Parts: sequence; C-alpha cells; structure tokens
Amino acid sequence: MSKRMGKAHAAKFENSPRLQRAARYLADGKWRSTRRISRNANVMAVNSVMYELKMNGFWYEQEKRSNGYHYYRIVSIPPHFDEIIKQAA
Repeated sequence: MSKRMGKAHAAKFENSPRLQRAARYLADGKWRSTRRISRNANVMAVNSVMYELKMNGFWYEQEKRSNGYHYYRIVSIPPHFDEIIKQAA
C-alpha cells in the first residue's frame, strides 16, 4: 500500500519574521553554513527555511563541504522583497 505525500507549505515572506531574518542575514551573497545561519538568523531547520525562501521566489546555491556542513548563499532576491528586508534590519 502506497502512502501519498502532501505538498509542502511555505510561509508568506511578507508575514514571516523568521524568513525575513534569514533573508536579511544571507542578503550579502556570502556563503554561510547551516550552523551560522541558525545562530545568526535565529532560525531552526535551515533546510526548511531555504525551501520556503525558494517558494517565495528567492534563488540560492547550496553545497556540502568536507566539514559535513551544508553552505548556502542567496544569488537573487525578488525585487519587491528588497524593501521588506531593509525595513526588518
């Protein structure tokens, strides 16, 4: 018997301080580890946060390094979210 998987849900960026903190921390385009993102943006489940940002139109790159950590960087922010990120600072 197969079990159907539901569609993942994502918070709306404009209503989510959690997503806004993560986007603000990553907005400079620098590579950041999951550990640094979690600590500095005060978010948990970084992979889920990154997925939600993607569902809101953000583009990012990801790589796994030899230290075992995943690293992320935002490469494109939707123009209409620039102001929200600045206001959240």
